[in-house]
Amino acid sequence: MTTREDVSEANRSIFDGISAVSDYHKGFRSTGFLDAGERAALLSVADAVRGQPALDLGVGAGRTTTLLRLLTDHYDAADYAPRMVAEFHHNFPELPVRVADARDLGDYPDDVYALTLFSNNAIDAVGRAERPRVLRELARVTRPGGYLIFSTLHRGGPSYAERPLQLRRPTRRFSLRQIVIDNMRLLARPGRALRAIRSWRANRARIDDHGSWAVGPLAAHEFGLIVHFTTYEDLIDLLHSTGLSDVVVFDESGLPIAADADAAGADSFTVVARVPAA
Repeated sequence: MTTREDVSEANRSIFDGISAVSDYHKGFRSTGFLDAGERAALLSVADAVRGQPALDLGVGAGRTTTLLRLLTDHYDAADYAPRMVAEFHHNFPELPVRVADARDLGDYPDDVYALTLFSNNAIDAVGRAERPRVLRELARVTRPGGYLIFSTLHRGGPSYAERPLQLRRPTRRFSLRQIVIDNMRLLARPGRALRAIRSWRANRARIDDHGSWAVGPLAAHEFGLIVHFTTYEDLIDLLHSTGLSDVVVFDESGLPIAADADAAGADSFTVVARVPAA
């Protein structure tokens, strides 16, 4: 049985499944920013990285490819799910892509990229202990003075502690309209609804809540994923422990979060961090 901490390979099997690839293919067709936070983060570094090498990790089917290609022609892509890499290659046969795990980017040399992007909360798919390792690898392949951008789910946001067919999200203000919309979407596809219920029942025992951070099921992919949720304070501690500087954190509405602000309403954070100059 997968332990609470040993979630990375279980999540990889979800992302490498036919259903996930199909979902990401639809996302590729609707290319664009995931949210306003991602837009604000990329715009904040656009002038500094324009025309320089960029690495797009966790690229999936290629939603972010067009966004980064607006900034540079020096573009590399990678994903740790072989089926996702095959889908990306189908969509962008002219672009380089490889199977690579963010925990070990050994095939990539040091100090290459002006921008390394790890979008769509992909860092949350690894276990708690592996998060610093991922950031150190991202920083290693990024040039001194270059930028990392990644997103991560908020422990206090509406995606935490979800359940299938729930009457309300624990961290969201009550909205009857939203409850009806969410549950009608699920019931419109009864096969997925049943998988969601089964997966949630199987994975709820893996919930590990420490207050400042937690690990638990995510509604995406029918509750098959076990992901990490952070708080703003925990996130800043992680960034400082890995030596990253000049940190700016945006919520999904595109607003920067101040150090003394209440981040309770945010569902996720998009982080811009700079690799210290040599």
